[in-house]
Amino acid sequence: MNSTLLQRLLTVALAYFLMGWLGLQVAQPPGYASPVWPAAGVALVAVLWWGPSMWLGVLVGSFLTNALIVGEPQALLDGNVRSWLVPLAIGIGASLQAVGGGWLLCFRRDWQLLDFKEILHFIVKGALVSTIIAASIGQLTLFLANINPSGTTAAGWLTWWTGDALGVALIAPLSLLWFNDAARNRIVWTAVIMLTLLTALQWSIQNMATNQRKQVVQELARQSDVASAALSAKAEHYLQSLFSLAQVFQASDFVSREEFHRVTDELLRDMPGLHALAWLPLVTQAQRANVEAVAGKELGRPYQFSIKNKAGQWVAAPNAQRYYPVLYMASQGEFPFPKGGLPEENPMLATAMNKASHQYKSVLAGLPSRFHYLDGKHQDFFAFRAVRDTQHQLMGYIMAVIDADFEVRVLTGVFNASSLEISALDNETGSYFLGPLANERGQRSGLWAERHVMVGERDWLLRFHYPEHFVLAQSNEGLWIVEVGGLLLVSLVGFTVLLVTGQTIVVGQEVLKRTQELEAANQQLGEREHFLNSLVENLPLSLAVKDASHLLYRRINTASEKLFGRSRQDIEGKDDFSLMDKNTARGLHRDDEAALNSAEPSLTSQECLQTPQGPRWFKTLRVPVIEDSLHNSFLLILREDITERLQSEAREQELTVALSERNQELAAANDRLEALSRIDGLTQLFNRRTFDEELHKEWLRCARHQQPLTLMMLDVDFFKRFNDAAGHLAGDRCLQQLAGILHDVVKRSGEIAARFGGEEFAIILPGSDLDQARTMAISIQEALAKAAITHPDSPIDKLVTVSIGIASGAPHQIGEPQQLLDLADKALYRAKHQGRNRFEASSYVS
Repeated sequence: MNSTLLQRLLTVALAYFLMGWLGLQVAQPPGYASPVWPAAGVALVAVLWWGPSMWLGVLVGSFLTNALIVGEPQALLDGNVRSWLVPLAIGIGASLQAVGGGWLLCFRRDWQLLDFKEILHFIVKGALVSTIIAASIGQLTLFLANINPSGTTAAGWLTWWTGDALGVALIAPLSLLWFNDAARNRIVWTAVIMLTLLTALQWSIQNMATNQRKQVVQELARQSDVASAALSAKAEHYLQSLFSLAQVFQASDFVSREEFHRVTDELLRDMPGLHALAWLPLVTQAQRANVEAVAGKELGRPYQFSIKNKAGQWVAAPNAQRYYPVLYMASQGEFPFPKGGLPEENPMLATAMNKASHQYKSVLAGLPSRFHYLDGKHQDFFAFRAVRDTQHQLMGYIMAVIDADFEVRVLTGVFNASSLEISALDNETGSYFLGPLANERGQRSGLWAERHVMVGERDWLLRFHYPEHFVLAQSNEGLWIVEVGGLLLVSLVGFTVLLVTGQTIVVGQEVLKRTQELEAANQQLGEREHFLNSLVENLPLSLAVKDASHLLYRRINTASEKLFGRSRQDIEGKDDFSLMDKNTARGLHRDDEAALNSAEPSLTSQECLQTPQGPRWFKTLRVPVIEDSLHNSFLLILREDITERLQSEAREQELTVALSERNQELAAANDRLEALSRIDGLTQLFNRRTFDEELHKEWLRCARHQQPLTLMMLDVDFFKRFNDAAGHLAGDRCLQQLAGILHDVVKRSGEIAARFGGEEFAIILPGSDLDQARTMAISIQEALAKAAITHPDSPIDKLVTVSIGIASGAPHQIGEPQQLLDLADKALYRAKHQGRNRFEASSYVS
């Protein structure tokens, strides 16, 4: 490898790396997809300018970009195979794309980009087609390496392809023009305009991102307010159940267990988050034995006041001045205390009960409590409300167990489709009943909001969090499309400037070329004038030029001198009245004026003039050359002598007329013969030969279009007896009348009625089924009955009748027409066998 090649490869690798870093600076979160990849343009220009050997520099530059900037450099040092293979595969895709683009553009380096066709050719092949390669290889690599999330391959491919295409469109044309000294002066205005537009685009995008982030902050505040209000309302709703049950006890001196359950069952049914309700009456030491005995009798099992020992077992409670045992209890599952249990033994619950005894409100315990009566993981809120009699003496407590998980679902369910993260903290104890969030105590990235909620005399602190990736996604929503659209606009503006500047050069070159052509044209004008004069003089046609004002001859050629039999000097300056008889001159004058008035070429196919050789016929073309005034207008007259041609044409016409008359006679005779060969002479219906030909033709057509074909066979009943009794002439008239009936009934296009033989007739019905054929058979029988042809010797009727056999089938399913014909003949035989004067029908089944 020589030093020049090595320097070029290093230059390409470094340029690709720098342009790759620049492309990543305009990448848009959350996926950090770059809307433009200028490195792709650098790679294509390198291959076009220095040849396909630059693929190695593109490979190195792409590998370094993806390994050091996009990837994890430490993973390379650690020998991670994927960290080496992924950027290597992407680099191979980039180098193949550069070489492929160079091949599509024929490795040309002298791109001028002067006209629309050249610019379009470069953009389509270099920017749109070749960039498919890197996008396809890159996305396949990321898919196989499980780097891209599932379902994002198509979108990722489009992003990759768009970025590379814009990179080529923005960088490649300007770079090629810079390398081309002749076109370098066009870059200044193009680069200034594109740089200005790019700056304005980036400023607009930054403002859009700032405004959208403000909207995300406002949305977080709104969602925080809604979630806090929802939790407060739901919690107060459940605490209200304690007030409702307390009123039941305050309104009655004694509430039975049945009354308790009647009320609590309704509350538990209406409030799915209410785990249990219990009545904890105030019982003194003196009342303990009686309360235990009565409760045991109601329950049908021993009942005693109990507490948990250190081993976690429920044992009899020691003597005390007063107790608050679980006397009545209703729950939707297992209750945390047995009947007779003493909740006040739990210090946390005792504190809440004491607070409730001094207030006329429901009070929550300090924080969610965990009891090991189920799986050690269940969590409940405990709420208490004091019940007082009419003298405001404490009667006991209503205790509620509220499912903490249900209350949490109130929070998380408000925005279950959102990325909002929530934590809930009892502010007095510092304990969480939702959360804490993973990053709440660490780095506070993203957006945060806090709300305080007072529930059951407890101060809860709710924290709401939008993760950083969600904030970026919302703040930059649509910006990628805007930036791609803006870059596309910048590219279009740049191409427009290139096109305008290119066209300026093209116009300048065209002006120079036209000037040179004009000089050459002037030089050739004299030669052409001489040539035209020679051509006019040697023209075999008679040519004359008259002025439009007086119709005087201004110029004639040699052929015109021969026509008039005079010299040029005798003709020019005179009119037709001075050269020929008045009648002929008057006609020519009239024709000349008509041509001038119409201002259109006028052709006279036959014009007779008297010449020195006698009368001659000419085809004359008059061409007006109209200028701004009659003095500057002319009439060009060309005459072709057609005398010999007319004489020859007259002889040919006589022969043609005679031949035409003979051909017409032969054609008429052939038509008559053809008609006689196809028509039955007696009935004037088609004969048997025509029937066979038409059946074959319709059979093929119905098979091609997969349509049904129906045949009808008709036979005059007892026709031999008719002939024997009435005579053959009467028999012929009978057949003629029946043929007339068939001719009237068979009307549709393609339908054929023919004399099959003797007294038998046949009808072809293409595209018709059995029902349509039956309808036609009925019409034939009715028309025959209406004709009332007397049969002198019929054993079944006084009038002539017919028997009809019908067969229908699909030609594409039947072997040949004869099968359908045989089926119709068999149906005719059945009609005769079953009494005649009827019709029978059959359908072909393969």
